[in-house]
Amino acid sequence: MNKQLVGNTGLFYVSYQLSLRNWNVLITSRNMMGADLFAISENGKKCYGIQVKTNLNEMDVKLTKNFNHESLNYWIIIYNMKTNPECYIIPSKDIKDSYNNLIHDSSLNGKILVTADRKNSETGNQNFWIYKKYLIKDREKKLYYENWKALD
Repeated sequence: MNKQLVGNTGLFYVSYQLSLRNWNVLITSRNMMGADLFAISENGKKCYGIQVKTNLNEMDVKLTKNFNHESLNYWIIIYNMKTNPECYIIPSKDIKDSYNNLIHDSSLNGKILVTADRKNSETGNQNFWIYKKYLIKDREKKLYYENWKALD
């Protein structure tokens, strides 16, 4: 399955899950900066921008350049999309805080969600990742794992 179709399956799966929980879902146009979809409460009082990242297997998730876009309230990361989807619902604030701790605090006292690889010596670019191993540790605590109530 190509990357675009994998992304589409995740986007529609999240839309389905949100609809089951009485959220109205508006999917944005492809390649829009920021949110992939907006979830609007039934009464219209809450509206959340959501970034969806979908994997068919156990891959780590690379943060996009606009990971801290002001339209984003949540990231939903889906693993094992074809066989047994696992969703991690992560407030954008937690990702931003983890990124800021990584950049400004070498002790990483906060939640560890975001990690970095080495800077490319030729380009000076550095990639930032959400490693699956950090999310797996959360399965029992359920801070993020299948925590659809975070949106309530």
